[in-house]
Amino acid sequence: MTAGGNLVLIGFMGSGKSSVGALVAERLAAGFVDVDAAIEEMTGLSVPEMFERYGEDGFRSFESAALAQALGGTRQVVAVGGGAPVADPNWKLISEGNVVVRLKASMAETLRRLGEGRGRPLAGGGPAEQVQRLTGLLSKREDRYVQARFQVDTTGRDLESVAEEVADIARRQGFGAGASE
Repeated sequence: MTAGGNLVLIGFMGSGKSSVGALVAERLAAGFVDVDAAIEEMTGLSVPEMFERYGEDGFRSFESAALAQALGGTRQVVAVGGGAPVADPNWKLISEGNVVVRLKASMAETLRRLGEGRGRPLAGGGPAEQVQRLTGLLSKREDRYVQARFQVDTTGRDLESVAEEVADIARRQGFGAGASE
């Protein structure tokens, strides 16, 4: 990673990217960008409203634009939506010159965290349908997720310990090295 790169958190929904990312940014005295929140700010619509109005393809277009904008900065912690890394152009933006950490959780933990999937257009449905849908979605994304150099399992862990582990990875990779404080 270059001294001016970003720390990018990828992973499946419910893995803790947004919550952990905010804590890591505090620990590293860095900026924090949640790409889903940036999309909502950019469009004035929630993620579910985006899916309803534009479909998944339309949402992904906005997501790519917000991702490019977020990664145009330096020395930031960037929490990326679960599907964003799958598109090759997005993966190139994510992986080049940045520290990429994949947060992961067991399916049981993911289901517990997501509950009924409110606010997550790809996670809703009855319990059996939800398990099938999420398992299928994860299997389609796993090939990309495993490409992250660093893998951190969040299953059964508190946010503080995960954030400290991720911050340690970033420090060891020179995150912010040479940046003016």
